[in-house]
Amino acid sequence: MFEQLVDDYRCMISNNVLELFKKRQANLSLQEDNKENIIPKAKMGDMKENANEDPETDPLSWGWLSARMAEIYVYCPQGQNELLSLSELETRWKAESADERIGIAKNFCLMDSLCFPNNTESKTVDMILDQRFIKYEHLFEEKVNRRVRFNRSGLSRRNSRLILQTENLIIILTSADESFIEREFPSSISEFSITDFYKGRVYNFWTRVVHIENEEPANYPGFYKQIRINLRDMSSSMTATLILFDLQMNMIDLFKMGDFLGIHMPYIEERSPGDLVFMYTDCTTLFCLPLSELIKDPNVKKFKNDPKSKLNFQDKSYLVDYKFHADRFYINNMPLQGINVTLFGRIDSISENCKQEYNGCSIDMYVIKISDKTGGTNVTLWGSIGRTTSQYYIGQYIVLEGLRTFKDMNGLTEVVGDVSYGTLIYNVSLATGWLATNTLRRHLHVPLKNIIKLSNSALYVDHFITHVSIAGWNIKNDSKSIIIWHLQDNTGEILAEAVGSVSEDILRSTGHYHQKLTKPLIRSILGNSQSTILKGKWLWCCLSFLKSGKYQINAIKTES
Repeated sequence: MFEQLVDDYRCMISNNVLELFKKRQANLSLQEDNKENIIPKAKMGDMKENANEDPETDPLSWGWLSARMAEIYVYCPQGQNELLSLSELETRWKAESADERIGIAKNFCLMDSLCFPNNTESKTVDMILDQRFIKYEHLFEEKVNRRVRFNRSGLSRRNSRLILQTENLIIILTSADESFIEREFPSSISEFSITDFYKGRVYNFWTRVVHIENEEPANYPGFYKQIRINLRDMSSSMTATLILFDLQMNMIDLFKMGDFLGIHMPYIEERSPGDLVFMYTDCTTLFCLPLSELIKDPNVKKFKNDPKSKLNFQDKSYLVDYKFHADRFYINNMPLQGINVTLFGRIDSISENCKQEYNGCSIDMYVIKISDKTGGTNVTLWGSIGRTTSQYYIGQYIVLEGLRTFKDMNGLTEVVGDVSYGTLIYNVSLATGWLATNTLRRHLHVPLKNIIKLSNSALYVDHFITHVSIAGWNIKNDSKSIIIWHLQDNTGEILAEAVGSVSEDILRSTGHYHQKLTKPLIRSILGNSQSTILKGKWLWCCLSFLKSGKYQINAIKTES
């Protein structure tokens, strides 16, 4: 049900949004070619081919779209029409993918987009920026279209000239700079010596951005706030941390997880053997090779297959960013080591809270098992994400966005979710926005006879939207006071157990019960003559068929 709907929306959005991206990219390529007044036919053919294969624009991510659709219908219980839903999705996709997939935030631009007064030559502009770039002046004299990324927020006007602080600037490299990278960034964390560093030895590291943490108070005198960036050394696969303070934090917009980062002359602290912390100083320069640049290289395969190359971006020691991965991840093809992994599945079990101690604090931990038609897996959820999930029920369907996967010491794949990873959860079964939207009712409504037939078959179909009336009810004689509703339409009838607040929602829909509906009061209401007004009432229901052979009502929307 949900998968088919996402695929339908995906096609509709792709035809519109991605076409805009391709046109934009084609126009940019034409502008560059027109500068030289040379546009060979062969080059035009290559440009069209690249527009179709550009990883920054194509294709649309299934995981991103499924999470956004679930979010819309969870937080819009009154429902949405198809036009509004598509408009909202297209707007978000254009805003988010165009910036985040390239690693460029909106407050950020390229150097050639600025107009310097008096026709200032680019070489003079480089000298204005900072003397530290004199060493790399030859990079800008090459025939390649060299780029520099920086934040507009770091610009100021002095004497009618634009001045830029280098704490807001990064030189962009391409795969053509492989020899430059090998020459200028020879240092390895495994060979680092704090004694040599204090004696004046210069270290230049070539690293990969693994994770960018959230802003936090600085724990160094003289600074107010900081951001930690987890790096992996490309020469040894050892890890280190780069800390940016205060205004330096603006550089977070200039690169993204997965990009290569060259760090020239950082200040280095050694907390313990192998635990290095880099800091940005007046002598430090950052170089960035965006992953999107490397993927576009026609010779990209040589980097993938060469474990010794500093540009090898698919080695097993790196957590790949799957935020904009094109296809859906089923449990049987889930990535072994990745971040921003999106899964959709059915809750099969929820553990009790297994509190863990971390840095002297107690943290909630829940383990849930989710499954799809290919199999099942355990997901460990920490903190608030775990507490939220613990309120759900077995048989309900959820979208988990922003998961992290990795191999444990025994070689088994672990799936973990936490707010610090960007994990978000949406309960599709509780999203009454599905039930309130007329177009979804029309496409997804399943008669009871078909539900009964599908439930008794071997097919993996156990999640339905249906339109039924109340024929009666039973109350279980136990402490939970679970209500079993007798539902029917003109094709069949079933008994279904209500979970959560479903029974209270049904009772309140009559308009007569405004007081707090406690369990004793619910039993009282359903046991007297007033309850006869519920019989014959029509509901839109989200139903699940459980392994126990029972039907479960997850959410309802009453007829107005």
